[in-house]
Amino acid sequence: MKKVIATLALLLIAATASAQDMLLTNSAFQGRTAFSNVGASLNVGLTGFGASFSTPLSKHFNLRAGFGTFPIPYKYTIDQLTLDISDQLQQYGVPGNFSATIDHEVDLKAKLKLPETHFLVDFTPGGQGMGAFHITAGLYAGGSNLIHVNGNSNLAALQGKVDNLRDQINAQYPGVGNLLDINVTDLSFELGDAGVHLNADGTANAYAKVNSIRPYLGIGWGNAIPRGRVGFRFDIGAMYQGKPKITSPNVDNDLSSEFTNDELVDKILRNAKFYPQISFQLTFRLMNDK
Repeated sequence: MKKVIATLALLLIAATASAQDMLLTNSAFQGRTAFSNVGASLNVGLTGFGASFSTPLSKHFNLRAGFGTFPIPYKYTIDQLTLDISDQLQQYGVPGNFSATIDHEVDLKAKLKLPETHFLVDFTPGGQGMGAFHITAGLYAGGSNLIHVNGNSNLAALQGKVDNLRDQINAQYPGVGNLLDINVTDLSFELGDAGVHLNADGTANAYAKVNSIRPYLGIGWGNAIPRGRVGFRFDIGAMYQGKPKITSPNVDNDLSSEFTNDELVDKILRNAKFYPQISFQLTFRLMNDK
């Protein structure tokens, strides 16, 4: 599948470059001047769905500004919760660390909240500024919450498992389990490199925060304001957003060493200083070139 996609992308790039070279060869076009035309595009990519508007700044530079949204949540389920009550046990003369896992499903929904606006400048070095290849730099801007995670679980079933754990402690250390203050809120799950404790009702709520202004650098093919009425663009690059910081009323960064979760969301949050961007854009020229 990867080879097929790569082959199609190369063919599309070659076709785009060839078509634009033919248009430039058969035209007396001498290059656009500042604000001499306007382009629009519909975008889809790793930052979601959106639209943008473009105008020339000079022969080889175009300014783009637009907006986007990522409305599709990522749903997944964790099947284990972690409990660490070492401090409580030590108060009652039980030495060492006590960390246990409880098999219990928590349904999580992670909603990606990517930057809503972008301001980018394209540099097209060839073809009187109408060449296919371009280098892009600029900024993505929006809220600092990269991911909002909500969770729900069966509180009655979870409380029963907590009570069973108390009985197990009583069996090993007679009477100690009855003295311990073990609650649902002591249970936690992994989010990125932090632990998030459950709320008293068995729900969970947390955010992954990054920089609200995110520099972007990328390359691509196609012009934001095509020579014809309709064109196509492909972009690939990355924005720098900083390492995500997990925030929650119940976050516990000291629990990071206890987790080994390989869920996609956690992998992203552990390695997400740079957010990749791959986008496909259907472009439109709104005015005639002079």
